[in-house]
Amino acid sequence: MDQTFRVLAQVEGGITFTLEIDVSKSPIIAEELYYLLPFTSRLILDPSRKYALIRIPTRRELGVPLEIKDLKPGDVCYVPIVKSLALIFDKVAISYPNQVIGRILNLEEARRLKKSPLSLNITLSYSRK
Repeated sequence: MDQTFRVLAQVEGGITFTLEIDVSKSPIIAEELYYLLPFTSRLILDPSRKYALIRIPTRRELGVPLEIKDLKPGDVCYVPIVKSLALIFDKVAISYPNQVIGRILNLEEARRLKKSPLSLNITLSYSRK
């Protein structure tokens, strides 16, 4: 597995963007995500619309992050208590421990989700660089 890999996110309604996952930030989480691809899940927008959660279909415990961090726009983090990826659209502090594992490459396209319904289908698949 390379140091980074890309994930294509296709949301119902035609919004498509790319995530770049950095394996060095959390090898266990990155490896599990890599081997689960492709999968379809639900994307749930936080009512503040500053971030969205994508449930990961895993039964494994993927490590315990050390702290609650202020997150910056474009961060992709793993939130173990809900076994989800969080996509950060605006500066925010999520009230759960989390681990930043990557970034959203085309943030403006992903921010279009802020105008969408609170819950949408999303498909994540491996993307060639």
